[in-house]
Amino acid sequence: MTPLRMILQSVREDFKNYYTVRFFTGMRTAEIDGLQWDAVDFKRRQIIVKRALVRGVIQDTKKKKVMEFAGEML
Repeated sequence: MTPLRMILQSVREDFKNYYTVRFFTGMRTAEIDGLQWDAVDFKRRQIIVKRALVRGVIQDTKKKKVMEFAGEML
């Protein structure tokens, strides 16, 4: 078992999706916290980073970037 899988198995169930997205996309904390469903494209296996949570407020990012899901996430 890889160290990454060991970490994901040991975190609380309600945090698993958060850490899975974080580890497999390289997104920053504010980007993940500002993520909304309209930015997720399952067919293309992409997340469009266009918002971030900054000081408790969801704001548009200066530049949009596309994060691709690499391989199987779980």
